[in-house]
Formats: sequence, C-alpha cells, structure tokens
Amino acid sequence: MEADLLKKTITILMLLCFTFMLAACGGEEPNIVSAGEDNTATGQKGDVMRTPQIDFVVSEVRALSKFADQRPIDGDKYIDVLISITNTSDVDIEMHDVDFQLQWGAAGFADPMVAYDERMAPFDFAVAAGETVEYHFIYSVSAQITQFKICYLHKPVGEERPQLLYVEFSL
Repeated sequence: MEADLLKKTITILMLLCFTFMLAACGGEEPNIVSAGEDNTATGQKGDVMRTPQIDFVVSEVRALSKFADQRPIDGDKYIDVLISITNTSDVDIEMHDVDFQLQWGAAGFADPMVAYDERMAPFDFAVAAGETVEYHFIYSVSAQITQFKICYLHKPVGEERPQLLYVEFSL
C-alpha cells in the first residue's frame, strides 16, 4: 500500500516537473498593443501592433552605410526597418509604403525610399485576407539622429479620428 502511494506521488511529481519544463520552453507571449481611448498607442520593437484590419510587427531595425549598393548622401545614414504585416480581416487590403513613416524629435519625419530592390516595400502592395508580408522600409536620415519611431496611421471605416500607432527605437 505504501509502495503504491509512493509510486503515485513520484509519478505526479515527475509529471508536474515535465509540465513546468514544457511551459518554460514555450517562450514569452508577444506583447499586443492596440490604440486606446485617445486613438494612439506606443510599442517597442517586437510588439504586435494591432488595428481592426492588420497586425504589424517591427522585427528588426538597423543603421546602414549602404543598402543594395546604394549609399546615402554625405552626413546621412540609412535606417532599415523590417516590418511584417498580417491582414487579419476577411478582405484584401491595399497598402502603400508611405503608410509607415519614420519620425524623430518634435517635427522630423521621412517617408520610405522608393523601392529599388525586391526586398523593399513597393509603393503600393496588396495584402490578401489572412496573408502576412514582410518588407524592408529604408529611410535616409541625418547620421546624428539616434531616437526614432515608426508611425502607422490607420483610419477605421466609419470613425472620425484616425488611430496612430507608434513603435519607438534607438540606434
């Protein structure tokens, strides 16, 4: 009787340990950020930025001295922002590269460069319902700037005010 109880206790403890090990291996859930009452939201690199139609994630940011054999003008650098966009709606969505603007300071901003490489976001592109696309958005900015944010402006159908979603980062 005692031996059976001991075996059951050891088995339960082993199952609990195994369950905790599996939970630890699962990794962290992504941080999901949506616009609040003021129609704005700010996230960080790796956060899932959620709108009613799309989720987007800024997965990588880096400063570059060149991209695809192109170099910025003297005193500037390229900022390469890798963004994945998932259409969470049930209709295809038409998007534009300028939907994602780079901002800094009180009033500085830049639109992405015109695509000259297949990895770059084209001027306009469709994202089919349920599809995820990933593009490099390349911006040319002063080499002195180190604090940035990507701004995505979304105007939900039927809403008066647009949503502004920001992803902040430093380089």
